[in-house]
Amino acid sequence: MEGGKWLPVENIRIKRCVIQGAVKVSGMAINGEDKSLTSSSRREGHTERVRANAPRGIVFSGNQFIGNGAIPIYFSPGVHNSMILDSKIGGFSRSVAIYLDAESGDNTIQGNQIDTETTLPQTTTNKVRNLFYGLFNQVSGANNAPSLTGRELLAIDGSARNKIVGNRFSNLDNGGIFLYRNCGEGGNIRHQTPHGNQILDNVFYYDKFDGRTPAIWLGSHNGNRSYCELDHGYPLV
Repeated sequence: MEGGKWLPVENIRIKRCVIQGAVKVSGMAINGEDKSLTSSSRREGHTERVRANAPRGIVFSGNQFIGNGAIPIYFSPGVHNSMILDSKIGGFSRSVAIYLDAESGDNTIQGNQIDTETTLPQTTTNKVRNLFYGLFNQVSGANNAPSLTGRELLAIDGSARNKIVGNRFSNLDNGGIFLYRNCGEGGNIRHQTPHGNQILDNVFYYDKFDGRTPAIWLGSHNGNRSYCELDHGYPLV
Protein backbone atom coordinates (compact mmCIF):
# COMPACT_ATOMS: atom_id res chain seq x y z
CA MET A 1 0.00 0.00 0.00
CA GLU A 2 1.28 3.47 -0.89
CA GLY A 3 -0.32 6.80 0.04
CA GLY A 4 -3.39 4.99 1.31
CA LYS A 5 -3.84 3.11 -1.97
CA TRP A 6 -3.09 -0.49 -2.82
CA LEU A 7 -0.54 -1.20 -5.51
CA PRO A 8 -1.70 -4.54 -6.90
CA VAL A 9 0.76 -7.09 -8.22
CA GLU A 10 0.42 -7.56 -11.98
CA ASN A 11 1.71 -9.77 -14.80
CA ILE A 12 3.73 -12.40 -12.93
CA ARG A 13 4.51 -15.84 -14.41
CA ILE A 14 5.47 -18.87 -12.28
CA LYS A 15 6.53 -21.75 -14.48
CA ARG A 16 7.87 -25.33 -14.07
CA CYS A 17 8.19 -25.22 -10.29
CA VAL A 18 7.54 -27.86 -7.64
CA ILE A 19 5.59 -26.12 -4.90
CA GLN A 20 5.16 -27.97 -1.62
CA GLY A 21 2.58 -26.35 0.61
CA ALA A 22 0.24 -23.62 -0.55
CA VAL A 23 0.05 -20.58 -2.81
CA LYS A 24 -2.23 -17.66 -1.93
CA VAL A 25 -2.72 -14.77 -4.36
CA SER A 26 -4.21 -11.89 -2.36
CA GLY A 27 -4.78 -8.14 -2.45
CA MET A 28 -6.78 -6.08 0.06
CA ALA A 29 -8.05 -9.19 1.88
CA ILE A 30 -6.76 -12.68 2.58
CA ASN A 31 -10.23 -14.24 2.21
CA GLY A 32 -13.91 -13.40 1.80
CA GLU A 33 -14.60 -12.94 5.50
CA ASP A 34 -11.63 -10.65 6.16
CA LYS A 35 -12.69 -7.61 8.22
CA SER A 36 -10.80 -5.32 5.85
CA LEU A 37 -13.65 -5.91 3.36
CA THR A 38 -16.56 -5.16 5.68
CA SER A 39 -16.87 -1.40 5.15
CA SER A 40 -16.45 -1.67 1.39
CA SER A 41 -18.94 -4.54 1.12
CA ARG A 42 -21.67 -2.38 2.63
CA ARG A 43 -21.41 0.22 -0.13
CA GLU A 44 -22.14 0.23 -3.84
CA GLY A 45 -19.24 -0.53 -6.16
CA HIS A 46 -17.69 -3.12 -3.85
CA THR A 47 -16.75 -5.59 -6.59
CA GLU A 48 -15.00 -2.90 -8.62
CA ARG A 49 -13.04 -1.65 -5.59
CA VAL A 50 -11.87 -5.10 -4.59
CA ARG A 51 -10.79 -5.94 -8.13
CA ALA A 52 -8.96 -2.65 -8.57
CA ASN A 53 -6.83 -3.54 -5.54
CA ALA A 54 -6.29 -7.22 -6.32
CA PRO A 55 -3.58 -9.02 -8.31
CA ARG A 56 -4.19 -9.59 -12.00
CA GLY A 57 -2.35 -11.31 -14.81
CA ILE A 58 -0.82 -13.95 -12.51
CA VAL A 59 -0.01 -17.09 -14.53
CA PHE A 60 0.95 -20.48 -13.11
CA SER A 61 1.99 -22.90 -15.86
CA GLY A 62 3.57 -26.35 -15.89
CA ASN A 63 3.91 -26.51 -12.10
CA GLN A 64 3.44 -29.28 -9.58
CA PHE A 65 1.53 -28.31 -6.44
CA ILE A 66 1.81 -30.69 -3.48
CA GLY A 67 -0.64 -29.75 -0.75
CA ASN A 68 0.30 -30.36 2.88
CA GLY A 69 -3.02 -29.47 4.55
CA ALA A 70 -3.67 -25.89 3.47
CA ILE A 71 -5.46 -25.15 0.19
CA PRO A 72 -2.84 -25.68 -2.56
CA ILE A 73 -4.03 -22.71 -4.70
CA TYR A 74 -6.14 -19.88 -3.29
CA PHE A 75 -7.28 -16.85 -5.29
CA SER A 76 -8.40 -14.30 -2.70
CA PRO A 77 -11.15 -11.69 -3.27
CA GLY A 78 -10.88 -9.75 -6.49
CA VAL A 79 -8.09 -11.71 -8.18
CA HIS A 80 -8.79 -11.62 -11.91
CA ASN A 81 -7.43 -12.29 -15.38
CA SER A 82 -5.11 -14.93 -13.95
CA MET A 83 -4.42 -18.51 -15.03
CA ILE A 84 -3.57 -21.99 -13.77
CA LEU A 85 -2.34 -23.97 -16.78
CA ASP A 86 -0.98 -27.45 -17.52
CA SER A 87 -0.15 -28.19 -13.90
CA LYS A 88 -0.56 -31.04 -11.42
CA ILE A 89 -2.41 -30.25 -8.20
CA GLY A 90 -2.11 -33.08 -5.69
CA GLY A 91 -1.12 -33.72 -2.12
CA PHE A 92 -3.58 -33.24 0.76
CA SER A 93 -5.89 -30.39 1.76
CA ARG A 94 -8.13 -29.99 4.78
CA SER A 95 -10.36 -27.92 2.50
CA VAL A 96 -10.37 -27.83 -1.33
CA ALA A 97 -7.68 -28.05 -4.00
CA ILE A 98 -8.40 -24.68 -5.67
CA TYR A 99 -10.50 -21.84 -4.25
CA LEU A 100 -11.77 -18.84 -6.24
CA ASP A 101 -13.07 -16.40 -3.64
CA ALA A 102 -15.62 -13.58 -3.66
CA GLU A 103 -15.54 -10.83 -6.27
CA SER A 104 -12.80 -12.62 -8.25
CA GLY A 105 -13.31 -13.57 -11.88
CA ASP A 106 -12.23 -13.82 -15.51
CA ASN A 107 -9.65 -16.44 -14.55
CA THR A 108 -8.69 -19.53 -16.56
CA ILE A 109 -8.04 -23.03 -15.18
CA GLN A 110 -7.02 -25.18 -18.13
CA GLY A 111 -5.21 -28.43 -18.90
CA ASN A 112 -4.54 -29.43 -15.29
CA GLN A 113 -4.58 -32.74 -13.45
CA ILE A 114 -6.36 -32.18 -10.15
CA ASP A 115 -6.38 -35.07 -7.69
CA THR A 116 -5.80 -33.52 -4.26
CA GLU A 117 -6.93 -35.67 -1.34
CA THR A 118 -9.68 -33.68 0.40
CA THR A 119 -11.22 -36.31 2.68
CA LEU A 120 -10.92 -35.31 6.33
CA PRO A 121 -9.38 -37.71 8.86
CA GLN A 122 -11.98 -39.89 10.58
CA THR A 123 -11.63 -38.38 14.03
CA THR A 124 -14.30 -38.85 16.69
CA THR A 125 -15.48 -35.27 16.14
CA ASN A 126 -15.88 -35.78 12.40
CA LYS A 127 -17.71 -39.07 12.90
CA VAL A 128 -20.20 -37.47 15.31
CA ARG A 129 -20.77 -34.51 12.99
CA ASN A 130 -21.39 -36.82 10.05
CA LEU A 131 -23.79 -38.96 12.06
CA PHE A 132 -26.02 -36.01 12.97
CA TYR A 133 -25.70 -34.52 9.49
CA GLY A 134 -26.77 -37.82 7.94
CA LEU A 135 -29.81 -38.00 10.23
CA PHE A 136 -30.72 -34.41 9.35
CA ASN A 137 -30.54 -35.15 5.61
CA GLN A 138 -32.58 -38.31 6.04
CA VAL A 139 -35.37 -36.44 7.84
CA SER A 140 -35.32 -33.58 5.32
CA GLY A 141 -35.30 -35.94 2.34
CA ALA A 142 -31.90 -34.75 1.05
CA ASN A 143 -30.53 -38.25 0.64
CA ASN A 144 -28.04 -37.31 -2.07
CA ALA A 145 -26.38 -34.40 -0.24
CA PRO A 146 -22.58 -34.43 -0.02
CA SER A 147 -21.16 -35.50 3.32
CA LEU A 148 -19.14 -33.51 5.83
CA THR A 149 -16.15 -35.81 5.49
CA GLY A 150 -14.35 -33.39 3.21
CA ARG A 151 -14.59 -30.80 0.49
CA GLU A 152 -14.91 -30.56 -3.27
CA LEU A 153 -11.83 -30.10 -5.46
CA LEU A 154 -12.68 -26.67 -6.93
CA ALA A 155 -14.72 -24.03 -5.08
CA ILE A 156 -16.17 -21.15 -7.09
CA ASP A 157 -17.51 -18.91 -4.33
CA GLY A 158 -19.03 -15.72 -5.72
CA SER A 159 -16.50 -15.77 -8.57
CA ALA A 160 -17.66 -14.94 -12.10
CA ARG A 161 -16.86 -15.51 -15.77
CA ASN A 162 -14.10 -18.03 -15.16
CA LYS A 163 -13.15 -20.64 -17.75
CA ILE A 164 -12.62 -24.19 -16.49
CA VAL A 165 -11.47 -26.03 -19.60
CA GLY A 166 -9.86 -29.37 -20.43
CA ASN A 167 -8.92 -30.45 -16.91
CA ARG A 168 -8.89 -33.95 -15.45
CA PHE A 169 -10.47 -34.25 -12.00
CA SER A 170 -10.02 -37.39 -9.95
CA ASN A 171 -10.08 -38.32 -6.25
CA LEU A 172 -13.70 -37.18 -6.32
CA ASP A 173 -14.94 -38.69 -3.04
CA ASN A 174 -16.31 -35.28 -2.05
CA GLY A 175 -17.25 -33.87 -5.45
CA GLY A 176 -15.66 -31.92 -8.27
CA ILE A 177 -16.65 -28.28 -8.92
CA PHE A 178 -19.06 -26.53 -6.55
CA LEU A 179 -20.50 -23.11 -7.45
CA TYR A 180 -22.15 -21.04 -4.73
CA ARG A 181 -22.09 -17.71 -2.89
CA ASN A 182 -21.51 -17.72 0.86
CA CYS A 183 -23.98 -15.61 2.83
CA GLY A 184 -22.79 -13.02 5.31
CA GLU A 185 -19.59 -14.81 6.28
CA GLY A 186 -17.54 -12.51 8.50
CA GLY A 187 -20.33 -9.95 8.26
CA ASN A 188 -19.32 -9.16 4.68
CA ILE A 189 -21.80 -8.84 1.84
CA ARG A 190 -20.76 -10.80 -1.22
CA HIS A 191 -22.05 -8.72 -4.10
CA GLN A 192 -21.17 -10.98 -7.01
CA THR A 193 -22.93 -14.21 -7.88
CA PRO A 194 -21.00 -17.08 -9.49
CA HIS A 195 -22.38 -16.21 -12.92
CA GLY A 196 -20.99 -16.56 -16.43
CA ASN A 197 -18.63 -19.42 -15.60
CA GLN A 198 -17.80 -21.83 -18.43
CA ILE A 199 -17.05 -25.47 -17.60
CA LEU A 200 -15.99 -27.15 -20.85
CA ASP A 201 -14.36 -30.41 -21.97
CA ASN A 202 -13.31 -31.58 -18.51
CA VAL A 203 -12.95 -35.21 -17.43
CA PHE A 204 -14.30 -36.29 -14.02
CA TYR A 205 -12.95 -39.72 -13.14
CA TYR A 206 -14.75 -41.68 -10.42
CA ASP A 207 -13.37 -44.98 -9.22
CA LYS A 208 -16.92 -45.55 -7.99
CA PHE A 209 -19.96 -43.27 -7.76
CA ASP A 210 -22.86 -43.58 -5.33
CA GLY A 211 -24.78 -40.51 -6.49
CA ARG A 212 -23.84 -38.51 -3.40
CA THR A 213 -20.97 -36.33 -4.57
CA PRO A 214 -21.62 -34.79 -7.99
CA ALA A 215 -19.00 -33.67 -10.47
CA ILE A 216 -20.70 -30.25 -10.56
CA TRP A 217 -22.86 -28.80 -7.77
CA LEU A 218 -24.90 -25.64 -8.35
CA GLY A 219 -26.40 -23.98 -5.31
CA SER A 220 -25.71 -22.65 -1.86
CA HIS A 221 -22.80 -23.74 0.29
CA ASN A 222 -23.84 -27.15 1.63
CA GLY A 223 -25.40 -27.14 5.10
CA ASN A 224 -26.75 -24.49 7.46
CA ARG A 225 -24.42 -21.65 8.41
CA SER A 226 -24.65 -19.59 11.58
CA TYR A 227 -23.38 -16.45 9.83
CA CYS A 228 -26.10 -16.13 7.17
CA GLU A 229 -27.93 -13.42 9.13
CA LEU A 230 -24.85 -11.21 9.42
CA ASP A 231 -25.45 -9.43 6.11
CA HIS A 232 -29.16 -8.72 6.66
CA GLY A 233 -30.48 -5.19 6.83
CA TYR A 234 -28.51 -3.94 3.83
CA PRO A 235 -30.18 -3.30 0.44
CA LEU A 236 -27.19 -4.79 -1.40
CA VAL A 237 -27.86 -8.44 -0.54
